[in-house]
Order: sequence, then C-alpha cells, then structure tokens
Amino acid sequence: MVKGQSLHFFNSHFYTNISSESEKTQIRQVSEIDAYMKDVTATKKAPLLLTCDCNSPSDGVVRAEMLKLAFSDSWSATNSATSGFTGGQNLDAKIKTATSRIDYIFLKDISPASSNQVPENPAKTPVAGTILWPSDHLGVVVEFKN
Repeated sequence: MVKGQSLHFFNSHFYTNISSESEKTQIRQVSEIDAYMKDVTATKKAPLLLTCDCNSPSDGVVRAEMLKLAFSDSWSATNSATSGFTGGQNLDAKIKTATSRIDYIFLKDISPASSNQVPENPAKTPVAGTILWPSDHLGVVVEFKN
C-alpha cells in the first residue's frame, strides 16, 4: 500500500542475448506481461508498479514498449540529468563501474517523487574474498509523492 492505497506490484527478468532475436523476444515478453497485469488488475483498479532486470538499454525495445503502454520510467521522470547505469558492476571494484541502464521501475497511475540507486558505495569490508558489492547490478529505489 502507498499512503493507504492498494498497489499492484510485479517483477520480471527479461531474456538476454544481444541479437535481433532478443528484441523480438523482449517485445513478446512485454506483451505477455501486459496481458497478465491486465488480467490480474481487471477486478481491482490500483496503480501498477513493475520492477525488472530488463536486459535492455534505455534506448532499447523494452522501455519503448512500456512507454507505449502508458507506463512511466521512474528514473527518467526524476533524474533527467544522470545516466542511472545499473548493469555491469564489477563486484570487487572500489568505485561504481556500472556501464548500462538495464534495471527499471515502471509506474502507471502513480507519480514518483524521487528515484535513486542502491547501494551508493561499496562495502567497507569484503563480503567474501574481495567482493565489495552485493550484486553485479545496482538497485533502483523509488519514493512516491503524497
């Protein structure tokens, strides 16, 4: 719930294989996710939130298809001046090394107040061996307007 209002939350992991076939597969995945969300939300209207490792850059097909479905990209809506790179983080790097934005929070019928990356910095002490980051992806977190 957000401010006492129900919220439909979905999560997905998109196909990855950098080729023309992957774009076709990702477009089909967006269509299938859209149909599923419509089926789930048919009896109860509420804002929708879709988080995903989309394996598609910000100028790729997944974001374009989601925008066509009237979803907003929370990062772009609140951080127009920064790249928001999330993918490709080197686990033992002492600084951020992410080189592409492939992780998203898409919203429908709800507005973001802010969107940030997590974590901001590596761990001070290695988790195991030399690992300083919890994942090869940086996470995205969104806060909502009142």
